Amino acid sequence: MKSIEKWLYLPIEVKVREQDAKLILAYHALKEGYHVMIGDHIQVEMALESFPKGIFFSKGGPPMVLEKE
Repeated sequence: MKSIEKWLYLPIEVKVREQDAKLILAYHALKEGYHVMIGDHIQVEMALESFPKGIFFSKGGPPMVLEKE
């Protein structure tokens, strides 16, 4: 049976406010077998074009993904 790769995308807009919480979330997601991408909001959005589908955890969805569907 093929295992399903799980991806979690964690964009950060304001480091001072969000970085610690997103790092803790990333740690727990990794323990559960997720691949995690964390970084600047714009760069994480741009990476979505070449990475697998997954969970985009943010206060709003990236415009380019919403336009595709």
